[in-house]
Amino acid sequence: MTTTRTQPNPALGWMTFLLIAVAGLFYVKWFPYYNKAFIAAEHHSIGQSILMGTSASAPEPSLKAALDYAWAYGKAIWQAMVLGLLLGSAVQALLPAHWIARVLGRTGFGSVAAGGLLSLPGMMCTCCAAPVVAGLRARHASPGGAVAFWLGNTVLNPAALVFMGFVLGWHWSALRLVLGIAMVFGIGYLLNRIARPEDRSIDDAQLAALAAGQAAAGNPFVRWIKLLVRMAVRLVPEYIVLVLLLGAARAWLFPHIGPDIGNHLGWIIAFAGRGHVVRDPDGRRGADHPGDAVARHGRRSGRRAADDAAAD
Repeated sequence: MTTTRTQPNPALGWMTFLLIAVAGLFYVKWFPYYNKAFIAAEHHSIGQSILMGTSASAPEPSLKAALDYAWAYGKAIWQAMVLGLLLGSAVQALLPAHWIARVLGRTGFGSVAAGGLLSLPGMMCTCCAAPVVAGLRARHASPGGAVAFWLGNTVLNPAALVFMGFVLGWHWSALRLVLGIAMVFGIGYLLNRIARPEDRSIDDAQLAALAAGQAAAGNPFVRWIKLLVRMAVRLVPEYIVLVLLLGAARAWLFPHIGPDIGNHLGWIIAFAGRGHVVRDPDGRRGADHPGDAVARHGRRSGRRAADDAAAD
């Protein structure tokens, strides 16, 4: 006598994924950002910088500086990180593999456009979006589509554009939007153009094989839990180490500067790179976006230099 295992209805996987995505994003991102927009409009600020807090400069490199930054960063983003891990594992287990490959797996501009547009509701920082990107790649999303989703979460973040407009000026928001569109979709398309041969084509036979393989893998909800644990064990320690190192090196990455540095291209490139490296989360508890943190750092340093000159 043979027994057959019954698979849950695929619609149940979709419903579970959408419930987690909508409820999680509403709680972690959409509603807090909605409230923070009014704060930014009224005060032209969204809170203290996680880099320096109330101080005029970052603390000297030390174990305490690393632990303090890691603790503040962890409190700001842990909910978004949990959501990212839940969605990154659910993408692999609950959504039809052939659907992801069909929408994001081809290497034309269509997969890049889909990845960029799907990123807009997420509004996650790069570290919290990374588990979702890993899940998409595991389900045969194209390199360009996955990177467009990853970059679009931060670069095209609608909340960041609104905050930047209120804090730094709307001309900066417009500049970020124009350059961000070119960056997200341009880099994604370039990556698809130079993709490896095995990543360049997804035909109907491969889509059917993906669907058959997913059906044979067992209960999707059991696989979801296994993938979630595996992804957390692999990624969370890496994040902890990186955040500790960056927290300790804040004083080197963002030294005390004055207005005399001017608008030299070298400084612009240096601070752009540092702002990309340092994880200054867009979380709920008063942390800045990197652009605001860098701008505030410059303003504080400028005020200190002016006070010193007045004292002399």
